Amino acid sequence: MQGLQMARLGLLAAAFSSGHVEIYSLPHPESLQAHRKSQVKGRKQLTARAGVFHNFIVTCGADRNLKFWDLRRLVAPVNVFKRFQCTEVTWLLPYCGVVVAQDNCFAAFGLCGLHYVDSGFMGYKPYFAAPRRGTVWSVSGSDWLGTVTAGDITGEVMAILMPFLNVQSINTKRPADRRFVSMTGAPIYKANFLSTAPHVDGDIQSLSGGTLPKNTEYQHFKPKSFRAAASRAALLFQDTDLRDFHRITSREPTKRMRANETKGDVNMERVQLESIHKVRFSPNLDTYTWMVSAGHSGLIRVHCVRGLLSSFGQKMIQEKSAHFQATNHTNQSDCNPEGPV
Repeated sequence: MQGLQMARLGLLAAAFSSGHVEIYSLPHPESLQAHRKSQVKGRKQLTARAGVFHNFIVTCGADRNLKFWDLRRLVAPVNVFKRFQCTEVTWLLPYCGVVVAQDNCFAAFGLCGLHYVDSGFMGYKPYFAAPRRGTVWSVSGSDWLGTVTAGDITGEVMAILMPFLNVQSINTKRPADRRFVSMTGAPIYKANFLSTAPHVDGDIQSLSGGTLPKNTEYQHFKPKSFRAAASRAALLFQDTDLRDFHRITSREPTKRMRANETKGDVNMERVQLESIHKVRFSPNLDTYTWMVSAGHSGLIRVHCVRGLLSSFGQKMIQEKSAHFQATNHTNQSDCNPEGPV
């Protein structure tokens, strides 16, 4: 089961392995016992939006269909798009569509990665946000930043600054001009997968303690289990300087990412340790620049993207904090018949 809590509405939407999507009202726990099942089959991912689109939910499943539903009319989906195998979706608050992470099993060469799919309201063609060499396992968006982050099978975590797609415009820049990297595991998949096995005569030179630029070198110390891999190999994490993004396109991590995003080498035995399976942006306003990522190796890493911290965001935090304190103080005064202490 995968659940999604819609805090602004007090609702909880959950997708089950049986193919049912169920929506519960959190203020009424009895609804968890007397629930009504829908007829949405084969769903494994879902997301919903509050605000203008609070009555809409999107689902995707093994049938490769991306369906937008109106909760007020569940007889049939509003729109259906059959494109590729989706692994996860995220719906940013200001947008009329969703950002979809894609499995490369049904993807044409060069078209695997992150796509923005409009719900049909704007009539926008799918926007190719970022190409990826392998499967993108997880994607998460920040409503405060208009940014999505993704983790893929090669061990790379990246962030994509989305353009404003709620208007029809011919000036939308290509993805290469809209992307910057947030590297938690990007250096893992090539030169930074290290062998700690002892050197054996007859093998390639500098195998022990060196990097593995090619698949053929990996065969010389290929472990038979994860326990053996832990004793004979190591993962090296190299992070991008996230304090600012001055001349980010000329930095070495960005050049490496662009060089490997379509022609990179994917070793299906090494990616079991390198892949990133979950990434999440903080949904809270006071920590909106923080993100967390976790991979198959069992490591959880937390990053602060300080380069996205702006004076406007700081001003908004101060205003909301003052408003919350004033509201909370008023509520406490109303509860106290003798007035504030």
